[in-house]
Amino acid sequence: MNRSSMKLLVNVTSLYGQMTGIGHYTANLLRGLLDCPSVEDIQGIGLTGIWSKERITRRLQIEEKEAATSPQGSTSAFLYLARRLLTRIPNMIQLVQQIQGWQMRLLGPGENYLYWEPSYVLLPHRGPSVVTVHDLSHLRHPDFHPKERVRWLNRHLSASLSRADHIIVVSRFTCRELLAYFDLPQNRISVVPPGVGPEFRPFTPSQVETVLNRHGLEWKRYLLSVGTLEPRKNLLGLIRSFQSLPAWMRRRHPLVLVGARGWLTDEIERLAARLESFGELRWLGYVPRQDLPCLYAGALGFGYVSFYEGFGMPVLEAMACGTPVLTSSRGALLETAGNAALNADPDNPEEMAIGLALLIEDERERRRLTGLGLERAREFTWEGSVAKIRCCFESTMKTFSPSK
Repeated sequence: MNRSSMKLLVNVTSLYGQMTGIGHYTANLLRGLLDCPSVEDIQGIGLTGIWSKERITRRLQIEEKEAATSPQGSTSAFLYLARRLLTRIPNMIQLVQQIQGWQMRLLGPGENYLYWEPSYVLLPHRGPSVVTVHDLSHLRHPDFHPKERVRWLNRHLSASLSRADHIIVVSRFTCRELLAYFDLPQNRISVVPPGVGPEFRPFTPSQVETVLNRHGLEWKRYLLSVGTLEPRKNLLGLIRSFQSLPAWMRRRHPLVLVGARGWLTDEIERLAARLESFGELRWLGYVPRQDLPCLYAGALGFGYVSFYEGFGMPVLEAMACGTPVLTSSRGALLETAGNAALNADPDNPEEMAIGLALLIEDERERRRLTGLGLERAREFTWEGSVAKIRCCFESTMKTFSPSK
């Protein structure tokens, strides 16, 4: 293997459809790696074969362009539906992995390429391989996930970790989780957190007016929460805590939810619909990513009180936009937010309600949190994340032994 430059093979499946956290993590790191002089080539493995470097570049450019204008993202309806089916039809994930494995063996670039799997389970590869693990919520809270996804991870994650030459996690919290559940040497694990892009920054009312008007919102007159509707995000608890606030608060400062429908959402949607009928809540669904910085910046406060997170990118995005944050006292969120946010126990509706009321009523506290949040967010950049993951790749290539 030529040690003077890197050749990478990356699973790009997470770039399809309405990208969630893993997709944005992968896309932003790929953008940086494509610009690295030490990276000679990057190829991708998707749902439709091997992608060239040029095709990956085009996909990221198209995604960036169309995410700014299309609420559905850049991928065709067929590919979006295919990705949704992966977690819903029994053995579908297994079948897709088998197909991708065949493509890797028959069409893949071979052992001269380091293979990076951004999402948990490695495909077969003769060369060095690195896997990213974002969290272990399927082990801590299996009831929060589709059963097929839990079965798939339980069946394959352990073997994937054993085969990997190096493991990347997004937080020290996830590193501790891995060490608690699996017999792994700590020196095989590196932390590469997400970054915050320059698009997430404070705005003036006039700069966000067009976006807020399009969504029927008013500057600093709403509370915001961003994330896929799923049980792990504790949106039901957040909504119930908001519901316990005085009626005048709820009407003057409605709760706005941004995020696509995930799974096990019936109860969330029923309660949300009831509050929507009173004008106290808005569910915007999946919005163009270009709108997110404006929605963050226009909010009076941001609530993200999940039961479990491996990192929690929306917390930093809100902070970078100058919006004070209420977050969870569990999982990685304390690590992510540092001392720059209010904290509440996600199982304690009263604590969450007190935090929401502070965001609404206490202007001095909002100013304090805004200043701390802006400082905290500046510590996380995609340039820094790219540098860290590049070092992991270079170290893995140097120590790789084909006989492993």
